[in-house]
Amino acid sequence: MIMYNTVLHTPDNNGWGSLSFTFKANTIVTLEIITKFIQEFYDRVLFLTNSTLKLVIQVKLFDGCIKNLTPIQVVNQEVPLLVLVDIINCFWANRTSLLDGTVFGIVIRFKDSGSTPICLCPPTPDRPTMILSKHNRVTPNPIFPCEDTINYLENLHVSTTLSSMDSTPSTDSTSSSKKDSLPRIIEFTNLDQTKELKAAKEDLSGIAGVYAIICNVTGAMYIGSSIHIGNRRVNHLVSNNTNEHLKNSINHYGLENFVFVVVEFFKVDPELSLESNKANLLALEQKHLDWLFSLP
Repeated sequence: MIMYNTVLHTPDNNGWGSLSFTFKANTIVTLEIITKFIQEFYDRVLFLTNSTLKLVIQVKLFDGCIKNLTPIQVVNQEVPLLVLVDIINCFWANRTSLLDGTVFGIVIRFKDSGSTPICLCPPTPDRPTMILSKHNRVTPNPIFPCEDTINYLENLHVSTTLSSMDSTPSTDSTSSSKKDSLPRIIEFTNLDQTKELKAAKEDLSGIAGVYAIICNVTGAMYIGSSIHIGNRRVNHLVSNNTNEHLKNSINHYGLENFVFVVVEFFKVDPELSLESNKANLLALEQKHLDWLFSLP
């Protein structure tokens, strides 16, 4: 029995296409169903191109809101279908119970990435996925990829490392190190879409902590902190008047080529003054800045 309807959308002006799955009423999304719609993505999209594709999985809620389910994954035909299924299933199993609303569909957004190397980002024990619930609690991700997927990722990492050693060094040589080392508790993409900006602001309402704004093209990043991350995010990405270097970079590469990452949450101490809490938060930010400035 078919449990969902599918619609394939050709790439928009920013190069992003999508394959949407709308579930039938009372559908329980299982591993089998996840496998079926990833198979459809392979058959209708991935197997029809020789390019690497950048993709992100999103969930559609009945209230019209769309939320990211996974960080950006970079795949091509060489990625085994079951590896991608396993990674997506880990995020699905851990995140859907915390989403504020009923899920009625999934969107796979994809963009041609040329000959970019494969880059898969599953949840890991060292850097577990976390998400805010409607009560602004943080829950660690208890489900991780299976052994076959982990072995594939380890071999992929070795292969990529050897290839990069044989290639000509680039001016962006620290970008992979940054991605591997920087915690990514929550990651927001599609920053050029107003609806996504508004949804992210609501998700981060009342949250304090350290964040990073990362350019996917160059790997360059801006690290900051705020008692109100949601408001600061809007100031950076909508008003775009907080930092001249960041502003110039966004204007040059386009907002669609940036991601906004929550690096570490900060718990405001009600027994301390606002100034003292800000000072403690700045000390937390400095820890991540020290790491950034230590890179070669």
